Amino acid sequence: MPDVAIVSVEAGLGQPPRPDAFCVQTERLITKTRIMEVTVAETKIAIEGMSCQHCVMAVKKALGGVPGILESDIQVGSASVKYDESKIKKGDIEAKIEKAGYKVKK
Repeated sequence: MPDVAIVSVEAGLGQPPRPDAFCVQTERLITKTRIMEVTVAETKIAIEGMSCQHCVMAVKKALGGVPGILESDIQVGSASVKYDESKIKKGDIEAKIEKAGYKVKK
């Protein structure tokens, strides 16, 4: 993360590090914190063509790491997905599933 710096303090034997060195760093980190609001949507998608755990893993792989997908639960024949509507739309999620080789039931 670009907003986080690592502080290294060396102290001689019997000499604790100066507490003020840590206080300055802590202030910097607090001022760089950003709070974001997320609009979470949840959808259940019916999927045709899935018959085994290999299919489940293929859909998990297709949705894994996609920006905006917060959580997914993939089962044979369906996917329950929580996502950030400001980053991805339901149609985009369905397209990822279809690109993996499965048909989304409309």
